[in-house]
Amino acid sequence: MGEPAAARDSMRLPPPLLAFFLSALAGTIGHAMFVYGIVVIVTDVGDGALQASIVFAVAFLVMGLMTPVRGFLGDVVPIARLIRNCGFGMALAALAFALAVLLSPAPTVLFVAALLSSALYGYAAGGVAGNRIAMVALVTSRTATPTIILSMMTVFGFTFGPLLYAVARVQFGDFAAMMIVAAILLLSALSLPQPDGQHEASGGDRSGALRGILDGVAHIFNNRSLWQALLLGIVPTLFVLGPVQSVMPQMLATAFPDKEIFRGLVFVALGLGTLVGGIVSTRFARSPSRRFLTIYASLLACAALVAATSFLSQVGVVVLIFICGIGLGVPHAIVPVILQDRVDNTMRARTMAALTLKLTGVPAIGAALCGILASASDARFALMVLGCGGLATGLLLARFGTPSQSASAID
Repeated sequence: MGEPAAARDSMRLPPPLLAFFLSALAGTIGHAMFVYGIVVIVTDVGDGALQASIVFAVAFLVMGLMTPVRGFLGDVVPIARLIRNCGFGMALAALAFALAVLLSPAPTVLFVAALLSSALYGYAAGGVAGNRIAMVALVTSRTATPTIILSMMTVFGFTFGPLLYAVARVQFGDFAAMMIVAAILLLSALSLPQPDGQHEASGGDRSGALRGILDGVAHIFNNRSLWQALLLGIVPTLFVLGPVQSVMPQMLATAFPDKEIFRGLVFVALGLGTLVGGIVSTRFARSPSRRFLTIYASLLACAALVAATSFLSQVGVVVLIFICGIGLGVPHAIVPVILQDRVDNTMRARTMAALTLKLTGVPAIGAALCGILASASDARFALMVLGCGGLATGLLLARFGTPSQSASAID
């Protein structure tokens, strides 16, 4: 009878790792709900896709600016305390925007409130995702599987976060829905564990932040496998992820009016596709052909986006966005594993910050470009143009790569 009990104990997650995963899951769900919620509110109340894309771009650009700073701090101060404090700031930003919605100001005032709240949110959220990945090494000695699980949790959050917000919006209204977001983000901060053996704040020189950031950048660019790994996901994040998150809600509202739950389901399809792509692609994480697999997956994502904007039926959009998500999931799962294996321990948080910079700053640029184009034409045309641009860029990457280069550069 002792062996089955011992076997069951070995299968249980240690309490710090379980709390870490629960905190990460709540954080990603709350993050996805906030981003989706603020975009759809501004889309429906303000001037459509342009204002929504500006709000999205502000949040993600500020996240991008804060990412290298927090990446450096994650290497020199207690990282759990840093993530927890950032979580409190994210919850505060959601609370502030909820209060702005409650006051029901004019659309222009609400747009300004959204800008300020998104900037505060971006300031708080910058670097959190990268520091979470870096914190894995403090919670467990086996980093590969937890890193993949963490990546899949992020996808899970972005899969169901928009739908949860859409349901809460329909049932309770935007104020209550945004208050729920604030509560989830607060729960994420409070449930984060404090690992044993963390370095103390006195162990690092915080006055040398700029030098530390530059050292992290130099470490990446001096390591060919690191910077080439980071480049793998540029096409899907620039041409697909940012435009879809910021402008797709406007296209859906125009093509399918009064279909709030359907609009959330489209993003569920995107997330489920990303989850499927990520899970399947982990089997090829160490393949010599993984660079080409990532490029081809990017082409798949772009082609599916173009098709989804061309055939506007509810079933067609859901299926094609699901396929688009599959293309997004491949780099999302593979690239963090490459970085986790290759990075110097003293530069781990800074390198993971570079990964999240790709997932924040690059989508913000794509969102801004798509929003500007949508304001000059319409959301559907803008998404189609960005998808075609991604196809052209991906084909160039495929054309100028060689198997020998991909194998030697990354493996």
